[in-house]
Amino acid sequence: MGFSQANAQDESDDEHEASSNAFHLDTNPLGLSPYLNYQLGDGWYVGNGDMAAQYDWDSKKFCLPIGVRVGKVAVKPDGSWNVYFEYQTSLIYDDWPGATVENSYRFNVSYTWPLGK
Repeated sequence: MGFSQANAQDESDDEHEASSNAFHLDTNPLGLSPYLNYQLGDGWYVGNGDMAAQYDWDSKKFCLPIGVRVGKVAVKPDGSWNVYFEYQTSLIYDDWPGATVENSYRFNVSYTWPLGK
């Protein structure tokens, strides 16, 4: 259990320069990414997935996604497999000035191999 934090700010002094940038969003968000994982046994786990609650300091708006991830890790002598399915929805997002989706689905398969045996 834990969390990570990020805050992005537009540091441009020239408003015209910032508004002409194709990647500029008109937000000043603080993001908190809480995570919780519970081991079910035999490599199975459940958690809240990759989500970031955001607060925009400029518009005073809040965006809160919520989700669940179910997966299995299989550890082998030469590496490990992690397979999971994740569902996420936006619990609070009305009038959010940044990008967000109402529902998100993710299926992931990853392989990790150890270096230097």
